[in-house]
Parts: sequence; C-alpha cells; structure tokens
Amino acid sequence: MISRLVSLTVAIVAAIGWAIGIAIVQPATQPEQFGSTNTYWARDARLMLIALTLAAFVWAVKGDWRRVAAGAAGALAWVGVDVALDRAELSGTRAAVITATIAVAAMVAAWLAARPQGTHANRTALILAGAVAAVTTGIGAAIESPTDTEPSLTVAGALIGVLGTVVVLGCALALAPSGRGVLFGVGAVALAIVAGIRLTSTEPTALLLGLALVALLVAALGVHATGNRRVTTWASGIAGTLGALVCLGMPVIMMSMVVGTGTLLTALAGNPPINAADEDVLLSASAAIVGLAIGAILVKIADAAADAPRRARAYAASQPPRDHMWEARREGWDV
Repeated sequence: MISRLVSLTVAIVAAIGWAIGIAIVQPATQPEQFGSTNTYWARDARLMLIALTLAAFVWAVKGDWRRVAAGAAGALAWVGVDVALDRAELSGTRAAVITATIAVAAMVAAWLAARPQGTHANRTALILAGAVAAVTTGIGAAIESPTDTEPSLTVAGALIGVLGTVVVLGCALALAPSGRGVLFGVGAVALAIVAGIRLTSTEPTALLLGLALVALLVAALGVHATGNRRVTTWASGIAGTLGALVCLGMPVIMMSMVVGTGTLLTALAGNPPINAADEDVLLSASAAIVGLAIGAILVKIADAAADAPRRARAYAASQPPRDHMWEARREGWDV
C-alpha cells in the first residue's frame, strides 16, 4: 500500500511538472528561427518525466507484464499528446492548470485501475524499469541548455533527480524488501549528488557527478536484484555500470543523431529546426536505450544468482559419496 501511494505521488508530481513544462517553460525557451544544441532541453525534461512515470507504474504493479504493457501504451500516447500540444503552441498559466488537472486525474485513474495480482514481483520488469530510471536520473539531473541560466532548468534537473532516485529505490525494495536502512543511505547520497550537479557550473564536474549518480543507483538495484549485499558486489556494480556507460553512452547518442529522432520530433511539433552547425539530440531516448541495455545485463546476472543454489545442489548430487571415494582411493582408482 505504501509503495503504491509513494509511486502515485511520484506520478502526480511528474504530471504537474510535465504540464508546467509544456505550457510555460516550452513557450519561454522556444527559439524564433533556429535552435542550437540543447535548445529543446524542456522537451527532453518532459519526456524524462514521462519515462519516470512509467517506471513508477511498473514499480506500483510489481512488474506485472500485462499491466506494464498497458502502461507502456499509455506512455506512448502521452508522448503523442506532448507533441500535439507543443504543435498547438499551448501556453499560459490557465492552460498549465487545466493540463495539470487532466494529467493528475489520468494518473490517479491509472493507479486505481491497475492493482497488482498477488504478492509475487516480476524481477525482470522491475530491473528494466529501475535501470531506465537510474540512467534517466543521472542524465536528467545534469540537463543543460545553451545558456544554462534559466531558473526552470535547475528546477527541472532537480525534479528529475529526486523523482528518479525515489523510483529506483522503490524498484529495488520491490525486488527485495530487506536492507531498507542501506537504501535510505544510498538515497541520501544520491540526493546530495543531485544537489551538487545543480549547484556546480562546470560541465565536466556535472557530467562526472551524473555518471556517479547512475552508477550508485544501478549498483543499489543490482544488489537487491541478486540478493548479494557484500561490499564487493557494490564495488563491482559501480565499476561495471561506469564501464557500460562509457561503452554504450556515446555510441547510442551517435546512433540517435544518425537516426534523427530529435529532428523528427522537432518537425512533428512544428518547432524551428536546429542550425546546421549543431545537433538535435534527444537525450531522453538515449537514456532509455542505455538503461534498457544495462537492465538486460542486470537481468542476466540476477537470473544466474537465483539459479546458483540449484546448480550447486545438482553438482553436489552428481558427486560420488565420500565412502565410495575412500574405497576408490584404497583400490587405486583415479577419482
């Protein structure tokens, strides 16, 4: 009950943030003729809030695949609504209030309609949702604009960082309810990193802190997914995540540029294009792809950890009894 209430709170806050972003922040930051890299950061922030809402929904329904599929369809429809409202040039406080009211009502209805069946949690869905939320949190907390001076930029980054941290820790607890104290400590460190990202003004520092935030959250998710809480598990989780981010991050971003996902959304929304010297990068999509890849790796590791006791029993059963081994040695057999 508490997890459903907290996850619904995350969804409601994200819905309100999205409504403010589409009706107030987007019109204020949209260029008149041509944009540059990160001009459409407000769009990325809104899409990240949608992704975090979907992850919170997966947490609320404990990864039930049927409900997860319905939630994913709803998230895609939400993205379509976002593009349509952006194209319609929705703006103003009144529009923001109306949009927020409708979005919040939709969140409440979705949570009331989708109650989890039984107490069993679907490990795979929760790991994938948590990993996407973790990567989205790190990238979203360090979100940038061409000027980095907009007050709403700091608010958006902090909001994504806080909500994403809650979602990842919620997915971790859904995987294994024990170890709450350690997770609270992880949450405190994560929120401190989010604050550090938003307070710093140097790009390399913000990037490094964002990577550290993702690594910490993924490690916490991995520890609860495998049930192994040794210090070495935390260390290997952090190191492995950093390696995965380095290996996957830039190729995925480059692929996004080649495919032109950002350019497509800009055209669909009827917004001015990015100038030829810069790139229209959709970081929210890149975060989701990298998160799914890291999540898939975590699923394999968790499956292997869950299967380890069975393999150990099978190995023990395949060994000859000790007394037979002693008899074999006495007779000079090679055992």
